[in-house]
Amino acid sequence: MKYVLFTFLCCFVLINASNAQSASDTLRVGYTYWWPKAGPFIGMCGEQYSLVFIGEIKSLSKPHLSDTENYTSQEGVVSIDKVLHKKTLDQASYKGQSYFTTNCFNESGLKVGDKVLIVCYSYEEHFSIPGRESILKITGKKDPLVKSLKKYITSNQNARVIEKDLSLWEERGFGDDLKQILECKDVMK
Repeated sequence: MKYVLFTFLCCFVLINASNAQSASDTLRVGYTYWWPKAGPFIGMCGEQYSLVFIGEIKSLSKPHLSDTENYTSQEGVVSIDKVLHKKTLDQASYKGQSYFTTNCFNESGLKVGDKVLIVCYSYEEHFSIPGRESILKITGKKDPLVKSLKKYITSNQNARVIEKDLSLWEERGFGDDLKQILECKDVMK
């Protein structure tokens, strides 16, 4: 009887330790669905990034509308393969987690196995993602969008360094957003 109780207790501890590890290995990011824009270039002069990374979609739940939400939610889990930018916020920081999850995948057209470039911002000193447009499908780490965004990040988000990439961003539907930031830089001179 002692052996059975001991075995049960060991299994219980191992299961709980495993669950705690998997939860701490996943970065949960809130969806700021009420923000008017989403994507890699938001705000009049360019909102600062808090986290940018490349990953692969590992799972997607079925979309659903709950009584407490004002939007259709679809949870997704993405492996974090390469971090391009991270910022420590007062209430959150990236601590080497292997996975990212958020619930803004509805109508994104993405599927499990897709490589993605994800751009997060901050809201009330927490990481946030303003919508599915902030999750860009890419071909991999050498995708032209990744190269362009890397230049943008290393220049402290100076839009002038990617001005020549405007047609690339126009193809993805973000040309007007980038133009807005470039125009703001001209006005601020």
